[in-house]
Amino acid sequence: MVCSDLKRAVDFASLMFPKSKIAKDKRLRECNYGKFNGKPMSVVYSMKEKCVDKKFPGGESYKDVEKRIKGFLKAVSNKYKDKHIAIVSHQGPQLALDVIVKKKTWG
Repeated sequence: MVCSDLKRAVDFASLMFPKSKIAKDKRLRECNYGKFNGKPMSVVYSMKEKCVDKKFPGGESYKDVEKRIKGFLKAVSNKYKDKHIAIVSHQGPQLALDVIVKKKTWG
């Protein structure tokens, strides 16, 4: 079990997988929406297409999240070679996983 290092994700992972050892990784954190952190997702999503390559004001872009997740996947593939892991993360990293693994587009 690998999850974001934020308390909410760790608490969720602990509840869902109470017998699992949980490794925390900051690369699984949600996208930094900058000045849009804490805003309704409808507001954040209205900016999604603009912020694939361009950073959210004061934050990061979805491509930044994709880069983080690629680094995470490379690290876990080495560390947990030939093992199965569960990943608990947030919406931005999940979208990045879909782009990387399922070959979906950001659009």
